Amino acid sequence: MTKLSKNKLINRFFIYPLEGIFVFLALGILKILPLDCARECAGFIFQAIGPHVKKTNIARDNLQLAFPEKSPLEIATIIKQMWQNLGFIFAEYVH
Repeated sequence: MTKLSKNKLINRFFIYPLEGIFVFLALGILKILPLDCARECAGFIFQAIGPHVKKTNIARDNLQLAFPEKSPLEIATIIKQMWQNLGFIFAEYVH
């Protein structure tokens, strides 16, 4: 068995189910909270964790290409706001 197929098996039977459990648990908790509280909590969590996710590099590269005049600090601020907005949407989804 190759390394790639081992990784696929690990992802399919271990990682993906754990991610699913986490998402459903988070959605359940957010559903219990009032909308405003759920939005703020999810926005804060996404804004704190999101910029450290590997996929954020794609957003950073695209923003640098689209706005070469923006400083790295301005781009980092846009990315944080992007993640916060995604957290808002995640929380609003259950409401």
